[in-house]
Amino acid sequence: MVKQLSGVDAAFLNLEMQRSPMHIGGLYIFDGRTPDGAFSFERFREHMRARLTVSSVFRRRLLEVPLSLDHPYWIEDADFDVDLHLQHIGLPQPGGRRELMTLAAQQFARPLDRSRPLWEIAFVEGLRNIEGIPPGAVALIAKVHHAAVDGISGEEIMAALLDISPSAQYVAAEQSWQIDGIPNPVQLLVHGIKATLRSLPRGFALLRTVGGSSFRYVKERVLSNSKLPPAIFSAPNTMTNEPVSTHRIFGGTQLSLVRIGKIRHAIPGATMNDVVLTICAGALRRYLQERGMLPDESLVAMAPISVRKRHEQNAGGNRIFAMLVSLATQEPNPLRRLEMVRASVRASMQYKKAGEVARLAENLPAAAAALATRWYIRKQISRRHRPWFNVIITNIPGPSRPLYMTGAQLISQWGSGPILDGMGLIIVITGYNGSVGLGLTSCREIFPDIDMLTRHIHTALEELEAAASALAGLPQEQSPDHDMMPESLAQKLVAKSASAR
Repeated sequence: MVKQLSGVDAAFLNLEMQRSPMHIGGLYIFDGRTPDGAFSFERFREHMRARLTVSSVFRRRLLEVPLSLDHPYWIEDADFDVDLHLQHIGLPQPGGRRELMTLAAQQFARPLDRSRPLWEIAFVEGLRNIEGIPPGAVALIAKVHHAAVDGISGEEIMAALLDISPSAQYVAAEQSWQIDGIPNPVQLLVHGIKATLRSLPRGFALLRTVGGSSFRYVKERVLSNSKLPPAIFSAPNTMTNEPVSTHRIFGGTQLSLVRIGKIRHAIPGATMNDVVLTICAGALRRYLQERGMLPDESLVAMAPISVRKRHEQNAGGNRIFAMLVSLATQEPNPLRRLEMVRASVRASMQYKKAGEVARLAENLPAAAAALATRWYIRKQISRRHRPWFNVIITNIPGPSRPLYMTGAQLISQWGSGPILDGMGLIIVITGYNGSVGLGLTSCREIFPDIDMLTRHIHTALEELEAAASALAGLPQEQSPDHDMMPESLAQKLVAKSASAR
């Protein structure tokens, strides 16, 4: 089967450089015990071979168009060999958390080989001395190119590799691969020239449409008294907006869904996503404040939101729009910060422009889009304007019950995503079995002590928890209107909760 990449998918290929590989991934820890023996690499390998049909991502590779005149195509790989995508690694001793996170960072730092299907999974043994992880546990470090999947479809691929029961039986589908009908270079070149000629008038028309929409948005910001989301290029300059290096750094931590839920119920109208965003905001505020680098203006997060329809669940590719959210990091009171984050999320949801941006990506000439993207990166244009945003925070829903692979239970998971010049921190939030895993990816030059940021996440949770508990303890008739809560009352609530601790 031959399928052309969309403009959005192709953009992730154009953005990729040696120091900024564009894959998404995750670190998954499994109990090494199964009902009938150990979770070995041999069992894992056979499991992967049996499930190659669960997604087309596993078997398809790129077919580039000469001179980049058109977007590349996905084709079935006639020389596919699953062993080229699996690694068997022993964790360096003493086999603790630091060694595991370092190994994951090293794996995430390496770009995928574009001559093969764009995914890899490393099977890691030797996990020892990790709190909460039983001896004999194993880890999987997985990565797949962002051109092939977004966060939601990537998580669905992992879910398809897992079972809901340790004794589940899986019958492998018959593997029949269609590898004929692949266009030759001359056909690709001719088709690319035609596509370029067709896209020119559509691209200019859409540029005018997007320009008009942007003008109306700015006008509305000026004239409207309603809350509006942050505008592009309105984020303050911070340490996260520096150029990235090849030295990845990775950290992960987990939070209880029960604790997050209690905070959500204490604030009318708040969602679980609002609470987690506010926790991340509190951690970033504390981290920057300790270093004397906290800007007076609020940090801005880009929160990708899936617009994937039900019938597109297994389609692969990217179905997302970028929502800009103010994190209210200038606000010292955690409850007020939550209110401000909640308001910003609501405003951003109302002002989605995903459709127009996606159409623009689809209709710009492929060669021009590729050249413009590479020029922007290589010339480090991001240093010459205010940041698009300060941090990427993506929230991926996950299953609420345990999952298994060949009988071994999945214990913990943390996601990873790509970083770029001017976009040097991504926090991937994944729910699983009563907890929320937060995976943090950056580079050594920007966050040399990312473990400190993960510790601040727990501090931010505790502060918000205490403030919410103090608010819930007020008599009902004294409960303030949260949107109009005076700063003096908010300070009293926080002081009350702090003294109670």
